[in-house]
Amino acid sequence: MIGCIFRTSWTHMTRMRNASLGIMGILTVLFLTIFIGISMVGFLRSQRNQVSEKFTYPLFLQKQISLESPRVNAFIESLITDKITSTQVTTISKEVALDVQIQRDSSILSVLSGENPLPDTLMVPLYGTDIERLWIRVLEYRDIFEQTSSIDSVRQHLRAFESSLNTIERTVHAVVFFLVLTAIVMILLIFSVLRYHVRLFYDELIIGRLVGAEPYFFWGPHAVSIFLYTGVALITSGMLFLFLQWFF
Repeated sequence: MIGCIFRTSWTHMTRMRNASLGIMGILTVLFLTIFIGISMVGFLRSQRNQVSEKFTYPLFLQKQISLESPRVNAFIESLITDKITSTQVTTISKEVALDVQIQRDSSILSVLSGENPLPDTLMVPLYGTDIERLWIRVLEYRDIFEQTSSIDSVRQHLRAFESSLNTIERTVHAVVFFLVLTAIVMILLIFSVLRYHVRLFYDELIIGRLVGAEPYFFWGPHAVSIFLYTGVALITSGMLFLFLQWFF
């Protein structure tokens, strides 16, 4: 029975080989579009997360204050314990900062005269941070910091950053909307192909009824043909997607 259904399905596909190739080609393009869209959404999400993690505000310590100072440690711990910021504050020592500057421009060694003018720095994450409470805490510990900018400048910087994140999020929503439309087009195409199959081979249904054949002898080959169209297109588009990822 199963062999008969598969043979009938193969006969249908060979009788309409040009249409079959066209259907598989269109499905391949649609599947490939969905794969690329999903990959793009994942990429945008990861970039958004990376940018959010790297968006920080530098607080420069007084030259006589080191990162090991109890006041500095108390400030860092208070940000976490009081839930002012949700992520850990990172520290950059003056030695590390100087090494970075030297790697960028080694000529500054001739100007330094063996001294390191850079301060130790605390990098406070701003995204997801309560700016008002952060600034109050900075003012409470202002004796360990050099002169800081105003809270208005920090807010302006944060607004520009959030605008960039909103742009990324809108792009993600647009891509997702396009993926949904592509999926709907694919479903409509599959139903249209099934309907085309039924109309093209409707005489088989009439003959089958006359000889008392079960309905699945008519519907089975059409379902198998749809499955083969979709399976071949899915495998082909998957291979093309992997090739594009490897090549680019």
